[in-house]
Amino acid sequence: MADLFALSFSKAEGYTLLSGDKKLREAAKKEKVPVHGVLWLLDELISEELLAKPDAIVALKKMQENGARLPAVECEKRIKRWGR
Repeated sequence: MADLFALSFSKAEGYTLLSGDKKLREAAKKEKVPVHGVLWLLDELISEELLAKPDAIVALKKMQENGARLPAVECEKRIKRWGR
């Protein structure tokens, strides 16, 4: 129910949907609703200088340690890029 509301609201208001749920992301793409995940969000926060790269690394590692299902290769790419 919450996913349906989030998708409907995003579509109606022209917002981007933030989700890591595979089915919800597929539905959003089908409905032509822009959708991104947490890695994109971290990239944006860094880009806008709202989050420091070292803090993003810590946050991403904590997410991984706590069982977040994020693509390992993409996480490692970001950790290397942000660590420079």
